[in-house]
Amino acid sequence: MNIVWFKRDLRLHDNEALYRALEAPGKVLLLYILEPSLQNDPHYSQRHFDFIKQSLAELQTELLPYHTQILIVEEEAVIVFKKLIETISIRGIYSHQETGLKVTYDRDLAVAEMLKEHGIPWHECITNGVIRGLQNRKHWKEDWYDFMEKPCFPFKADSRSFIKYRELEEIENYFSIPSLKTEKNTPFQKGGSKTGWRYLQSFLEERVENYSRHISKPEAARKGCSRLSPYIAWGNLSVRQVYQAAGLKAKSGKNKRQIANFASRLRWQAHFIQKFEMECEMEFVAVNKGYHNLKQTVREDWHVAWAMGKTGVPIVDACMRCLNTTGYLNFRM
Repeated sequence: MNIVWFKRDLRLHDNEALYRALEAPGKVLLLYILEPSLQNDPHYSQRHFDFIKQSLAELQTELLPYHTQILIVEEEAVIVFKKLIETISIRGIYSHQETGLKVTYDRDLAVAEMLKEHGIPWHECITNGVIRGLQNRKHWKEDWYDFMEKPCFPFKADSRSFIKYRELEEIENYFSIPSLKTEKNTPFQKGGSKTGWRYLQSFLEERVENYSRHISKPEAARKGCSRLSPYIAWGNLSVRQVYQAAGLKAKSGKNKRQIANFASRLRWQAHFIQKFEMECEMEFVAVNKGYHNLKQTVREDWHVAWAMGKTGVPIVDACMRCLNTTGYLNFRM
């Protein structure tokens, strides 16, 4: 069978990895791995994993008509694939390339090495126009627009495309299966493609009117901006889906300038991910070289005060308390 490894692409539509796997011979097993190394990484918090779980729960519901579910396991990726290789016959692995932290890049290298040892091909697809191995960004802008203008990949499947519940249950016996339950009544945005589409539609239909005027305002930006960041970050929506929906709305003639400003920032979002893909040392080294020789004593109590919004600087504290309470902060803040 073929395995689709969901990472930051938690959607069925415009998912090239899923599309390619369904086009290939053999049944498809859908897989998501909740990795302890990421759950314990200081870059992540519980709200990230709640969002992921909500997205996965929605996908499980969407897959019910196809008589399959995503195999969701809690273990390190290398161990998961080792168990799968010992348990089932694998034709190939399909996923999107992930521009992430060094811990995820090192994990991918380890998985790639193991799959190579077993002669299992790993097909990785480009994510949102971000290209791995690029030597310079001279023509990247043109290439990105070309990527965005291409048709979205359809979700073409039927109940014969996937492995069935019975076989899935047998595989689950080899793994620790996490609960997808999350707290319901929180001020955080909920995960899932359907919720992401609702935010996109309300933005393009109504809220975009104030986009350029309110983007820098601490309070007004909460409604004037798209609020699509988490849905793009975890792949509930592809940037191409958002870009094409915005383009279609612009053709109606209303709010064309506002939509154009929004669309340009979609490109800038991808631009900075491309920059990180090419200059990944910025995870550990300051981008501004003037800071390299700056000697400062780390004050843990100051860091805690900043994180909790208790520095005594009103604008800083307001921002941090807002972020801690709602999970959202506009770009300028």
